[in-house]
This record gives sequence, structure tokens and C-alpha cells, in this order.
Amino acid sequence: YIGDYKNDGYGILSIRKKNGSLSLTFNKINYAIEHYHYDIFEAKNELFDRQMKILFMMDIKGNIHTVSVQFELAVEPIIFELMPDKNMRDRDFLEKLTGDYIMNSIPLKITMKGENTLIVTVSGQPPYELVPYQGMEFKFKGIPGISIEFILDDSGTVIEAKITQPEGIFTAKKK
Repeated sequence: YIGDYKNDGYGILSIRKKNGSLSLTFNKINYAIEHYHYDIFEAKNELFDRQMKILFMMDIKGNIHTVSVQFELAVEPIIFELMPDKNMRDRDFLEKLTGDYIMNSIPLKITMKGENTLIVTVSGQPPYELVPYQGMEFKFKGIPGISIEFILDDSGTVIEAKITQPEGIFTAKKK
């Protein structure tokens, strides 16, 4: 549940762990969060007389992906999407993932575009932009169901990438 969630119209909502409990911060207002039922919680603030229900929702991979917040009873809940870790947009972090890979004799090249975007080039195909997802995993922009996860050795060096497609999971070894 912990992380920063973004809505283009409302801004950023943050969920943190404080003193063993979850808390929510939105527009500099802090709320204590208590579990209600399954992935539904109640957010309470001593300034307000009511409790807000918040619902965490999972994506197809079973990871928390969005949070729905009922700020006002007369208005539909507002959906906030989990933002990827900040390091997934950090140039130094991303550069470690670049290089040449080989997947079943098919060469792949991971390069940087601009300051914080990774591009995958597969022989005979157009380049694919990678969108940060979580941890070491990126999604292929505009192509649902395809992602790439970079695998590190004990020293933190990228050794391979696992590419998930509808047909299966394929390993690309880093050269």
C-alpha cells in the first residue's frame, strides 16, 4: 500500500507507515488509516467529523496499482495511480540497465532516450519505449501484457532481462 499515488487533476496522495500504522497525506492534511475490510480502509482526521473510505485496487499481476478515495459523499471517488519509484526515472540507475542482450539468438539493445527513458530495439522491429512499473520491471509503452524485468547479481550488476509476453517468459542474457 505504501507509496505515492498521482491523479492528474488532484495531485499526489502519499501513503506512509508511521509508528506501525498507515497514514495518508493529501494537500498537506494527514489522516490516520485503519483497516476496514479486505483492501478497504478508513481515513480519519481529527479536524473532520467523518471518515473517508479508501479502496486499494490491484492490477492483473496482483500488485496494488491504484487507490480510490471518496473525498465527498456526493461526488464519485477519485482514482489515484501508484507512481513508480523515483530511481526508475534516475539517469544513473537507468544507464546501468543499458547494453546489448541476446534472447534465443535474437539481439536486443537497451539504450537511453533523453534523460530518463529506456528504449528496447529488437532486430527487424520498431523501437519500444519502456515505462517504469515497479522494482526492476518496466512495461512496453502502448503494448499491454508485455514487460521486461532486469535481474541483478549479488554485486548489483545486471546479468539478464526477463521478458514477459502472452506466449511466455523469455530470458535475454546481457553480453
